[in-house]
Amino acid sequence: MNRKLTHIAVFAGFGKKALISKWAAGCCQKVAWLSLDKRDSDPIRFLDYFIAALQTIKEDVGTGVVDLFKSQQPPPIEPILTVLINDISAIPSKFILVFDDFHVIDSKEISEVVLVNAETEAPA
Repeated sequence: MNRKLTHIAVFAGFGKKALISKWAAGCCQKVAWLSLDKRDSDPIRFLDYFIAALQTIKEDVGTGVVDLFKSQQPPPIEPILTVLINDISAIPSKFILVFDDFHVIDSKEISEVVLVNAETEAPA
């Protein structure tokens, strides 16, 4: 699995969203788009929306994880991430994932998971 991270940061009103939307529309790969706000700093809420975005690429990604969210006492985040990463790794085609407004996320746990997994090359 190849992972690359591109971070686009410009002040509000400079057309980032329009530019990325136009680029994504003309891209030859599938694109999953996740728009974020401050409430999405909750790891379970973030993962729920993250999975929904991924399911636009492949319907069954994260279905086992979503069931875990519905339990009265959700398990720790690590086992959830392991299942989800395995599901993502099984997606047969390359795709692009856009995190719109990721800067509003103030969860160290979410930031570390996203950034570490985006920048680490998987063994060939």
